[in-house]
This record gives sequence, C-alpha cells and structure tokens, in this order.
Amino acid sequence: MQRAKRSCMSQKDFRRLLRALLLSAGSCASVGCGGASPTEMPERATCPDLSKATRYTGLTLSPGVDGIAFATRSVGSGFPSKTLRLASLGAPCATAKDPAACNAKVSALLEDPASAGWIVNTNPACGMCVGSLTDLGVITAGDDVHLATLDQVLAAAAPVESRDEAALFVALRSHAIDCATNNVRAEADGWTFKHTSSSCSGESWEIFTKVTAATGAVTAAGRRQLSDADNGCVEGRRPAHLAPTGVPWLSSLSACFSEIAHMEAAAVLAFDELEASLVALGAPEELLARVRNARADEVAHAELTARIAARFGGTPSTPRVGPGPREVTALQLALENAAEGCVREAYGALVAAHQASHARDPEVREAFARIAVDEGEHAELSFALDTWLRTLLTPSEQQEVDAAIGDAWRALEVACAEEPAAEVRAVAGVPTARGARAILAQLGAVMGAAA
Repeated sequence: MQRAKRSCMSQKDFRRLLRALLLSAGSCASVGCGGASPTEMPERATCPDLSKATRYTGLTLSPGVDGIAFATRSVGSGFPSKTLRLASLGAPCATAKDPAACNAKVSALLEDPASAGWIVNTNPACGMCVGSLTDLGVITAGDDVHLATLDQVLAAAAPVESRDEAALFVALRSHAIDCATNNVRAEADGWTFKHTSSSCSGESWEIFTKVTAATGAVTAAGRRQLSDADNGCVEGRRPAHLAPTGVPWLSSLSACFSEIAHMEAAAVLAFDELEASLVALGAPEELLARVRNARADEVAHAELTARIAARFGGTPSTPRVGPGPREVTALQLALENAAEGCVREAYGALVAAHQASHARDPEVREAFARIAVDEGEHAELSFALDTWLRTLLTPSEQQEVDAAIGDAWRALEVACAEEPAAEVRAVAGVPTARGARAILAQLGAVMGAAA
C-alpha cells in the first residue's frame, strides 16, 4: 500500500489559531458589500496538474542551463520518508566533463535527507486542499551542480514563454486559477489570471494574479467583490445518516442551545461508529484510545449543553440515525473523516473558542472554553486518523480523499443559516455571519500555511 502523501493540516498551526481565538475578545473583521458581474477573461490557460510526476516539464529552461533534476518526498506523515524521482526538465549533466560523476552528485543531493526543498500543493485549484509533499530540484549547467530553491528553479525557467507556462508558475506559487472557464488575459508584459473564490454563505470574490514574462515574478494583482450575503454556519462531527431537526438554531437562545446539545449527543453516536470501523480495519490501540476519550468528552458536552439549553427554556431532541449501509472500507472511513473531522470539527472548535471569549453569560463562556479545547483535540485526532488511513489507500484513493476535503469545505461555505438573533450573538457568543466568514477564512489561511 502507499503511505500518506498529505495530512489534513498542521497541528501546531491549528493549536496556535485555537489558542488565539480563546484569548481574543475583539470583533471580527468586517467585509464590504458588493454586487457585480464577473470579469470576462478572453483566454483559457490549461490548469496544471501538480499531482503528476511530470509537473515541472511545462517549464522552459533559460540559455546556459542543461537541465533540472527533480525528486519528491512526503512530509508530516510520521512515517519514514522515501525520495521518489520526478521527470527531469531539459538534460541534466548534458555538457558536464564527467557526466557520470555529475549524475552521481545529482542523485546524492536529491536523496540526502538533509537536503531542503519546497512544499507543493498538489491541488492548487482547491483553496483549502493542502499538499504535504516536499519537492527538491538540482540545477546543472556544465560542471556546476547545485541544490536549488523554488525561486532558483523558476528563475532558471524565465523568461516565461506562454500562458500555459505562466499558469504553471502561478500554481507552483500556490495560487489558484479558474479551470472551468476562461481564466487569463494577456498583458503587454505578461499575463493576468483570475480565480473566483466563495466564502461562507455565498459571498464571492475575484482574485487576480499577475505573471511578468521577463522575470517570472508572480504577484497579487487585486481582488474584486462580486456578491455579499450574511448567514451563520453550523459545525460538528455527525454520524452517518443523521436526520436533520429542522430547528432554526440561530433564532433564539433556547433553539440555539437545544440544537447544540442535539449535535453533541449525535457526536457520541459518531464516535461509536468511528471506533467500530477502526477496530474492523485493525487500527492502532493508541488511535482507538483517543477515539474512546473523545466519545467520553462528547457525553460530557451533551450533558453540559443540555443543562444550558434547559436554563433558556430549550429541550434538545434525541438524535435519530436513519437506515443505510455502513461500509468499513478504509476509503469510506477516510472520506467520512475528511469531511466530519478534518473540516467540520476543526471549524467547530474555532467557533466554540469564539463563543468562549465573546459570550456575555459566564456559564456559557466557561462551558465553551472546555468544549473548544476538547473539540480542538478531536480535530487533531481527525488529522492523525487521516494520516493513518492514507497508509491504507492507493494514490488514486488518496486523491478522492483530497477531493472530499475540498467538497466538505465548499459545503461548509454554503451550508449556512440566517444571521444570528441579537440575543444569540450577545449571550451565546455565536459569531455574526461576517464573523463566521472571518473564522472560516482564518482556518483556511492556517490550512494554507500548513503547505
């Protein structure tokens, strides 16, 4: 089986963000209003596929450079890393006086565990899909052989000769571009690319990136808001086939805490399912113990939030799970964990942290401070499960998990409710719709920083 190529995100960065929100008492960033037609781009560049071993062959070499040899290794997986060679660019060592010695030096540099490279996002079209591959490059020119940074690789490929090569520069710099429509406009000195991004509740932006032909420089070229909408997002790990309650949970304090208590009780069922599936797959005992601890946390959360709901006149409903198949294949479990754990639980922990620092009610602040810490640990458990499950998957199955993470992210962006009632914002500390967007953006930035 193939080992994990990437994990959900950096645990250290996630902990830093969670801690910052727990300590924060400031208001969330505001977002301007807008309503405009999309910018029409006249041409379409091919979106690069950075998951392929040929990902650098679309570059053209500057005069005097024989070639660049590339390799890749996984990072952050917790497993020993193996270096794999990628397709070379040009003809490395072609003009060296001793080609055999040159090639031996290239191999030694690429295989040296101490050699530093750069992290590549293998799916840059997905704003939150974080790659966990370190690529390395060795540039050869005559008898000169040296390990290169990404900056040096791209400098060796300048000037940029075509819009498709420019798109590859954009992707290697971890910027996204639209792939399903025209995405580029030729300029006198290069190309400008467009990426359309949607945030929570449907707010959308156009983000422009400029590639200068002569130097290969990739720079931000502005952003333009297309639409604005205000809704609040929900969060949490759910069991399979959970029946929705239909409760307008942001309409009142009783509805809000009743729905939160309902979801906490549902999470108990989710961890029951998770443990059974992991046992069937032969998961390590360390992971199983963490799942059992998380279940105990959710039991406590359900009791705690049910008491708060009762205080405000609410009565949580009992979670109902509908009939349906329960597969325990590694792929199915990895897909569920990606959506419910890596995305929803991570976001839910941050919302709880916001409540802990913004709620006017002391009991709510105390309760959600505990919930935020616990849910943060559950999110980190999801990251660990993602790493282990990927060791059981083929490369194509790992790509399915990557796509599931992107789908869950987009679903979280659009599956939002109305603006919270004033009492819900003040007493429960639930973020406004714009605040929810800011939290979601912060999580996205951390996931991007993990790359």
